[in-house]
Amino acid sequence: MIASNQTTPKMTSEEKSDYEKQSHRGQAHEAIRHVVAWYCTLQAVAVLIWWILLYLFPNSQIYFWPEKLGRSSLHVLMCGDLLIYCGVGIAVVWLARRHWDKMRLGLWAMFGGISYATSLSLSASFMTGEAVVGATLMGMSWLGFLHLVAAEYFSRSDKLPFVFRNAEDRSRKRNLLVTASQILVFWPLILGLFPWLIAKLQSAALIPFYQTTWTMVLGLLLFVVASVINLHTAWTMASYGAGTPFPYDKTNKLVSRGLYRWIRNPMAVTGLAQGVSIGIAYGSLFVLIYVLCGGLIWHFLVRPIEEEMLAEQFGAEYCVYKQQVGLWVPKFRVGDSSGI
Repeated sequence: MIASNQTTPKMTSEEKSDYEKQSHRGQAHEAIRHVVAWYCTLQAVAVLIWWILLYLFPNSQIYFWPEKLGRSSLHVLMCGDLLIYCGVGIAVVWLARRHWDKMRLGLWAMFGGISYATSLSLSASFMTGEAVVGATLMGMSWLGFLHLVAAEYFSRSDKLPFVFRNAEDRSRKRNLLVTASQILVFWPLILGLFPWLIAKLQSAALIPFYQTTWTMVLGLLLFVVASVINLHTAWTMASYGAGTPFPYDKTNKLVSRGLYRWIRNPMAVTGLAQGVSIGIAYGSLFVLIYVLCGGLIWHFLVRPIEEEMLAEQFGAEYCVYKQQVGLWVPKFRVGDSSGI
C-alpha cells in the first residue's frame, strides 16, 4: 500500500469568509417561511374558534361589531374573515410547506384582504363610536401581518441592502448624536404613545387594571435601570462600531465589548424590559401582551434577517461570536477581562 502524501488544501481567510457567507445565505428566508406557515395556521384556527365563541355568546358581539349596523352586516364580516384568514391562509400554508415561490403571491393577497377588513372595521367603529375592542384587535392583526410580509420580502439576500445599510464615514461624536436623535424619536412612540393607547383600549373594554402604589414604584425603578443599561449599550455600539444601532444606519465594525461580550442583543433585551416595566407601572395586562408580541416579532421575524446580514458583512468573525455569546441568556466566559 502506498501512503498518500496529498493533504487537504487549507482555505485562506478570504476563502473561509466567503464560505461562511455562502453557508448563511438563504437561512433567514427559510426561517421566515416556517414562521409564515405557523403564523397563518394559528391565525386560521384562532379566527375560526373566535367566530364560534362569538355566536355561542351573542351578548359579547357588541364589543367586536357595532350594534347599530345590525346582525346582517356581522354575517358579511364573518364570511370575509373565514375566506381570508382560513381559506387563503391555509392555501398560503400549503404553498409555504411546498417551498413554492407562489407563496409570496398568496401572502400579499392575504395582506390585501386583511387590510380591507381592517379598514372596514375601523371605519365602522369610528362612525358609530362602538366596537372599539374589535377595531383595535383588527388593527393589531394588520400590524402583525405587515411585519410578516415585510420580513418575508427582506429575508431574501438580494433585498438586505434595502434595509440594512452601513453608516457613513463620520466621527464618533456624530454617531452618538445620530443615535441620540433616533432614541428621541422611537422611545416616545414605542414606550410612550403605544402603551398609553393600549391602556386606553383596556379601559374602554372595561377590563380591570392592577395598579397599586408598589406596582407604580416597582415599574418606575425597573424602567430607570433598564433605560440606563439600554443607553449604555447604544453608547457602546455608536462609540466602537463606527455607526448606529439601527439597521438603516448600521455599524461598520462588529462590536463585542461591554455587554456585547456576554449577550448578542442587549438593546433588545433591555428594550423589552422597559416595556415590561411600563406594563407593571400601569398594572395593565394589555401592555404586557403588547410587549410579548413585540418580543415574538423581533425573535421570529427581525432576528433571522439581522443575523444573516451580520454573517454577510462579517463572515467567520460573526460566526465565532455567535457561537460564543448567548442570544437571550448571557454566557460568561472564565478569564474574560476585555475592556468594558
